[in-house]
Amino acid sequence: MVVPFMTLYLVSGRGLSTANAGEVVGGFGAGALIAPLVGGALADRVGRRATLLGATLVSAGIMVALATVREIAIVVVLVASLGMALEAPRPVSQALVADVVDEGDRTRAYAVLFWVTNLGFAAAMASAGFIAEAGFASLFLIDGLTGVLYAVLVWFAFPETGHHPTASVNREDGYRRVLRDRTMLVFVVAVALYYFVYLQSDATLSLAIHRSGLPPSTYGLCMALNGALICFVQPLLAPHLARRDPGRVWASGVLLVGVGFAITAVAASTLSYLGSVATWSTGEIFPATVSGAIVARLAPQHLRGRYSGLYGLALSSGWLTAALGGTKLLSISSTLLWVTCGLVCIVSAGIIQVIASRLS
Repeated sequence: MVVPFMTLYLVSGRGLSTANAGEVVGGFGAGALIAPLVGGALADRVGRRATLLGATLVSAGIMVALATVREIAIVVVLVASLGMALEAPRPVSQALVADVVDEGDRTRAYAVLFWVTNLGFAAAMASAGFIAEAGFASLFLIDGLTGVLYAVLVWFAFPETGHHPTASVNREDGYRRVLRDRTMLVFVVAVALYYFVYLQSDATLSLAIHRSGLPPSTYGLCMALNGALICFVQPLLAPHLARRDPGRVWASGVLLVGVGFAITAVAASTLSYLGSVATWSTGEIFPATVSGAIVARLAPQHLRGRYSGLYGLALSSGWLTAALGGTKLLSISSTLLWVTCGLVCIVSAGIIQVIASRLS
């Protein structure tokens, strides 16, 4: 619930300007930028279960602190720390799926993971907008509680799946090895560009809706539609997408995401915002279905955590670039922001088209 409302919380709940709020959320992005590299390395070294458990409990504690703290300086530190704690588990879960699922079934497995994540997201966002109207503190407390519940689930139900969770890794088999993989590096650049656009849904979309004179519940409904569409449409599309070339699937989806965000430039009513969200939400399904399988295919078995960590770095860079760049562009012109999003998606999709043959 919290992250999509973070910018709006800082502007309306803490009185920051749009640009200053973007800088604070950029701190979240900075923490999130480092987190996947740390989480991926820990997943390979100390194990998937311990990394998940530690990061989840830390994030729950930060959520509770944010519900009560009033000093802006402390809020800034907590938001940056939250970025680290929330994003560290992402490469762990990606590596965990690769550990337990055979290669032929991984695309479907990652699709299921994406689907169930959005099922929870849709349920959260359906109520989050209305809760935010009553007070932002409740959002932080509820997210803290769900973090604790997830930690309990990890403690009692998650086995350790890492193949060498305690083995030392030669320096040449660490991130140096990953950085020598040119295909992976090019893929990461395209992913980073894509997430600059996609994460405008968290960084600036709520502000654009607010500028249109619409209440926070409109943003909540938009994001609930995002989750609901994925829950209903993704199971229908995923079997067809899994049988096709993953690079071209990825590029096609990113182009559709670009179209969806570009048409936000002319949105002014709840219905028009819902239309733009429906467009990019459908496009989002394409890369989300195949990305995990692409990374798992490129990664050696003993470096799955680190490859997933580098992918997570590209994803998390979107928190930083969307928060800083997106709010700056929005402060100049809403049209400039959304047209830029469309152009960036074209570039990202073009990069993947060039290396598509190496991703299958």
